[in-house]
Amino acid sequence: MNRRAIIATHHKAGTAWMKTTFREIAQRCRIWMVDAKRDGGYGPNECKAPAIIRLRNAQLWKYSGLTEGDDYRVFHLIRDPRDMMISAMHYHREANEKWLIAPRAEYAGLSYQKKLNGLPSDRERFHFEMENTNAVGIVSRWQYGRKHCFECKYEELMDDTEMMLFTQVVSHLGFAEEELEICRSAFWNNSLFGGMAAGQGSGPHIRSGVARQWPGVFDRKLAAEFLARYGSVLIRAGYEKNNSWIDTLPAVSPALDGIVEPMAAAS
Repeated sequence: MNRRAIIATHHKAGTAWMKTTFREIAQRCRIWMVDAKRDGGYGPNECKAPAIIRLRNAQLWKYSGLTEGDDYRVFHLIRDPRDMMISAMHYHREANEKWLIAPRAEYAGLSYQKKLNGLPSDRERFHFEMENTNAVGIVSRWQYGRKHCFECKYEELMDDTEMMLFTQVVSHLGFAEEELEICRSAFWNNSLFGGMAAGQGSGPHIRSGVARQWPGVFDRKLAAEFLARYGSVLIRAGYEKNNSWIDTLPAVSPALDGIVEPMAAAS
């Protein structure tokens, strides 16, 4: 490996997956792996090629110096923002991250998590997420088509059981031919279709992981709120060509409001 490999991921869009994958790669290839620092305060060898640099919230514009010179390459992983929002809401209901469980004055002493869990329906919880988090907004702010960047969709990697796409990713990042098998092995070991298959669905980070959850969750009312807040993010990220997807949804989904349809009487 002969470059600075910047791994740019988004919240609930494969961040934990890529962390464990590239951590294993770094250990087996004996390469530095560090988290991006806005102040540039790295150790003398941490950010020199070869190095793997994790950019967990893909806010590359806030990290001066990471893209200076010509020895860096970026891997940007995105996920359908509708599925990101679904995954984030469920994750925030049970995860134990400090920011989720700390009391907050704006919620009358409740934590973000307790405030979220105290809402009476998933519709209100999704509304709360859109009002109070910015993960989807960051997807929209990303500069697509940037130099030295390999753009990739989470959904494509979830189907990459032959590891052809991931081989393209790590080749782009600068891994040598003799390192590619290590990279593929690490990817397999940490994938839901590979080494993680037995533990799928265990723990807050892995609730489902499947693609296209949104058609079974969204209704037109929630979709309209999503579009009003995030505008053309789905088009910019390459998930839709226009906003006609909203017309494929039911007008109202009772499940979003906590209304469970009665089961049909047994014949």
